[in-house]
Amino acid sequence: MLLGVVLGVVAIGVALLQGGSLDRLASTRFRHNYLLVAGLILQIPFDVWAPSWATGALGLAIVLTSYALVSAWLLANHALPGMTCAGAGLAANLVVIALNRGMPVSLWAARAAAQHGPVTYGPAAFGIKHEAMGPHTLLPWLGDVIPLPGTGEVFSAGDLAIAAGIVWLVYKATRRGVAARTAHT
Repeated sequence: MLLGVVLGVVAIGVALLQGGSLDRLASTRFRHNYLLVAGLILQIPFDVWAPSWATGALGLAIVLTSYALVSAWLLANHALPGMTCAGAGLAANLVVIALNRGMPVSLWAARAAAQHGPVTYGPAAFGIKHEAMGPHTLLPWLGDVIPLPGTGEVFSAGDLAIAAGIVWLVYKATRRGVAARTAHT
């Protein structure tokens, strides 16, 4: 998620330098925002907290319900730029999570991303959403296999597609109307 935020801020900066406007971005009309809010509220606490009662089937149900809510929001807003790309990324993540009962994390990638200090293993390290990748992992290439060295962050192809969709949405929404305005001056 941090990657999407950072890249979104960069996209805003580039769009502003090209004559874009924060007012245009702020006026972007999203539909059914309660779906996104509910999905994020359901999942975000469990990214930093792994209570013992939220393991196994219950933990998976929490994650899948969260993904279903965010997916419904993306579908409701599919006409906006970047939403199809973000939706494809979310779908890729959803498939690999559902098949493996958690997002598989490459231990090699986790070590490469950490660079400093040990990488811890087990439920406390991975929370309810993640699990260590192993020989029985299904669709491992869709798991968290892309390290960002020095940050401790490991991404999936789906995460990158979600970030690309966010960047495209922010950039296009900020620049909306710039070409038309420039053509008439």
